[in-house]
Amino acid sequence: MNPLRQAALALLCAAIVGSAPAAAKTRALVVGINDYPGITVNGVGGQRNLRGAVNDARNMQDALTKFFDVKPEEIKLLVDADASRENVLAQFREWLIESTESGDRAIFYFAGHGAQVVDTDGDEDDGFDEVLAPSDVNGELQGSAAGLTGFITDDEIEELLAQLAGRDVMMVVDACHSGTITRGALEARTSDAADDGYTGVRTLTPNGPIEASAALQDLGTRSAHRTGTRLIEVVAADAPTTEKKTPDLLAVWTAVASAQLAVEDLELGGGEGLFTNRFVKGIADGSADLNKNGTITASELLTFLRSESEKYCKEFNCGPGGLTPTLEAHVGYDGAAVVQTASATTEAPKAEGEKIASSDELPQQEGAEAAAGGGVNVALPSDGKMKLGEALLVTINSGAAGELIVLDVRDDGKTVQLFPNSPSLKVGVASVVAAGETRYLPGDLDPFELVPDAAGSGRIVALVIVGDAEVTEVTKKFLNLEPIPGAEEYVASLSRQINRAVTLPTGSEEALDRSATPAVILRAEAKYVIE
Repeated sequence: MNPLRQAALALLCAAIVGSAPAAAKTRALVVGINDYPGITVNGVGGQRNLRGAVNDARNMQDALTKFFDVKPEEIKLLVDADASRENVLAQFREWLIESTESGDRAIFYFAGHGAQVVDTDGDEDDGFDEVLAPSDVNGELQGSAAGLTGFITDDEIEELLAQLAGRDVMMVVDACHSGTITRGALEARTSDAADDGYTGVRTLTPNGPIEASAALQDLGTRSAHRTGTRLIEVVAADAPTTEKKTPDLLAVWTAVASAQLAVEDLELGGGEGLFTNRFVKGIADGSADLNKNGTITASELLTFLRSESEKYCKEFNCGPGGLTPTLEAHVGYDGAAVVQTASATTEAPKAEGEKIASSDELPQQEGAEAAAGGGVNVALPSDGKMKLGEALLVTINSGAAGELIVLDVRDDGKTVQLFPNSPSLKVGVASVVAAGETRYLPGDLDPFELVPDAAGSGRIVALVIVGDAEVTEVTKKFLNLEPIPGAEEYVASLSRQINRAVTLPTGSEEALDRSATPAVILRAEAKYVIE
């Protein structure tokens, strides 16, 4: 059998969490809640019911069986009244924890309302807990009697996750997990409501944390929370034991960044959540396979979801914060296959070097060039046809400002970080390229030449990272112009830093209403042959 075809079959419909062996069990708990009979607004019930969460749960159930190699009998579905606090927690323990063991897969999906409440046990730096709302949550959302009871806190979820050590765990949450936004959030969305005025916002606390004291509602505290909060913080596998609260193999997908409003798709009358609809669609029709190579990676799926969210928000009012789907996961997850699509190739496998810095792990989002103000180009002399011993000059032009990374990805499997590098940084060459700047490597100040010492072929890959991604945490370890040991891990770490970077402005009340901004990758490459 062709090696690549054999590999494709092995990966066929493997879950994003699919590093578990073929014989491993899978248990999936899928929750969808439309009806919240215990929630009132000014004493009137039914005003925070949803339309699409149950559909989302059923669609996810279907997607798990079709694309994630999960058997129907391995899925526990809880909708509406069956999704009470007691039952959700009990099924999490019995179905996901007690029915699995090390090496198995565990998947938890939740579609419904989220909320934010005041922390009561003092473990949150900002004083707030992010919570999920089961069907029997109770509370009044307005006035002096405002308060919620019966929710599931992030602390409780973390305690449950800690008992899944050794499993591959994926959480997908299509709900608001914060809600720290200014007054008028729901009202702002009514300009694009469904015909009957339905807004389809999945939070019970759009105006800030319920029961919050005046001290906790001050702007500085809310700003700090808005920037830093996550539903579940994925702690690195090598973190100190005292910090470790989650399984080593954990991935958490959320519909929106902190403080944003998860929404139901008004194009569908609110009948499905936008995030879940695009999550399933991108996999089902292959549209999340951005480079059309037959493999959808987690990084491609995240990029697709963000692109689809941006498109939607240009047509519909998404509220003050926009929509920024997020992913928190362990290093290496971003390049893992979600599925092999119908276009999966059966050709011979590519050289090892083709896997490095690929658009599978570091994809450019559709429309990224326009959003960033321009793209990036890379050029080599003589169209990349060079002689052994001939000095190489790389020309890079970027239409946007950002961190510049240049890689020599060789077909023999070796990868060298050409920039940033120690000699260039020592003579004052900036690691950030300016918008419209043309950068030469080596430049006039650089005290070195790039001279090939062996025949071969490869690619020069130029990346410009627009946004606040901490890529220097990765690149600073490889400044010596030598082949990178473990280049796949290098790219995985780089991808993780970029995908996790979401900037949420702090400061004035007006700033709190601005959109979250994810980091954007601009990429270009040029092939070369050295004879």
